[in-house]
Amino acid sequence: MNTFGILAGLVSLTLAISLPAKALAITPSSNQPYKLLKDVPTLLDEATIQQRMAELPSTWTTDGTTLFYEATFKDFVTAMAFVNAMVEPAEALDHHPDITIRYNQVTLAITTHDAGGLTELDFQLAARIAALQGQTPDSITSCLTKSSAILQNRVYRGETSAIMPTL
Repeated sequence: MNTFGILAGLVSLTLAISLPAKALAITPSSNQPYKLLKDVPTLLDEATIQQRMAELPSTWTTDGTTLFYEATFKDFVTAMAFVNAMVEPAEALDHHPDITIRYNQVTLAITTHDAGGLTELDFQLAARIAALQGQTPDSITSCLTKSSAILQNRVYRGETSAIMPTL
C-alpha cells in the first residue's frame, strides 16, 4: 500500500470515529467510503430549552439534556394503552422515547442521542405525547387501532422483526 492509500485509510478512520454511528452507512463499492444518511439536529441552547419547557405541561421536567415525563394510570391496561398511543406520533417524527413501564407507571425519557442532548425534535415529540394526556379510553383505543395498522403494514412489507426480535 502506498503512502496515499495509508493516508486515505486514516482519513476514513477519523471520519468513522468523529461522526455519529447512526448517521453513517458504509458504502465500500463507491469512491466515498461513508455516506451521510440524515442531518443530526442542532442542540438547543439553555434559553431556548427553558422557553420550550414553558410550553409543555408542568408534568414534564428536564435536566438540560433530556425531557422526562412520569404518569400513574388506574391499571396496567390503561398504562399500556397510553404507551401504544405513542406509536403514531413517534413513528411520524421518526423519533422514539425511552420508555419504562412498571405495572401502572410509565416513565418517558426523550433526548436526541445523535446530537447529545435536546433538540427541537424532542420538544415536538413531547408536545404530541402531551396531547395524549387526559384522552378518553375511546380515543386511546383509536390510537391502538392506528398502531396496529402500522405494525400490520410492517409485517406486510416483510419486516418480521417488528413482531419478534432476532435473538
